[in-house]
Amino acid sequence: MVRNLGYVTAAAALLALAVSGISAGSSRRTLPAELDLVAVHCGAPRTHCTFNNTGSPKSLAGDVWVFRVPLLDASGTQVGWHEATCNPVNENRAVCSIVETLSDGTITEQGIFLPNAGKELGTFAVTGGTGAYEGVSGHADFSYDGTDYPNTIHLIP
Repeated sequence: MVRNLGYVTAAAALLALAVSGISAGSSRRTLPAELDLVAVHCGAPRTHCTFNNTGSPKSLAGDVWVFRVPLLDASGTQVGWHEATCNPVNENRAVCSIVETLSDGTITEQGIFLPNAGKELGTFAVTGGTGAYEGVSGHADFSYDGTDYPNTIHLIP
């Protein structure tokens, strides 16, 4: 009986060490409340954009837009990639999934893109992330400055 108690005590001690190690090792760096980024326009260097017409010629419904463009910070330095897949439902709305790939992780977003809305193109839900952004939520505001697509990601850790 004493021998079994020793095993139980040792197992409990190992479990306590493991749990404390996990909680100590899982702390993330403090995230900014906002990230100001710019997705460059299709046709700029290092962009990959396709517009697949899979629907009828009279409707955009069923088409697929795929983008992989450089993602810049406010100073114009490339900090990652903006990758999106959009499915237009008509000429004024497309349902999009976005992944912002940065050096310290990714941020995923979902929303309605408004390609003909002028300057303000939509607000997307931040649905999560990886790396430093694991477990985040929030929203991203997309706009158009006449050339590129600035966006501000509002993060909630």
